[in-house]
Amino acid sequence: MMNSERELIDDAKYAIGKLKEELESSREELVRLGEEISNPPDICTGDVPDLRKMSNAERETVFQLRSAHELRLQRQQGLRKRIDFVTGEIESWEDRIVRARKDIVSSQSQE
Repeated sequence: MMNSERELIDDAKYAIGKLKEELESSREELVRLGEEISNPPDICTGDVPDLRKMSNAERETVFQLRSAHELRLQRQQGLRKRIDFVTGEIESWEDRIVRARKDIVSSQSQE
């Protein structure tokens, strides 16, 4: 029984390491996105221009800028949800380690 607990601990440590790497990179990306979002193109924050007076190329540019801004906002929201999920997974794996260690101590005391 102790071998399975030790294997679980090793697996949990590996999973925690990978999750912490993902958490760090997600947080870095979230900061980068936050900076980009806090400085959107004027066309995304100001008054809506009269698209009828614009050339096709200008309208296309406006739509592309707004679309890119919206995608950043969506990505930011997704990253926040992923960070919350990964944080919960790390806590879960850490809890598994604690339980496995208790099982090891318990089985050693019974011998």
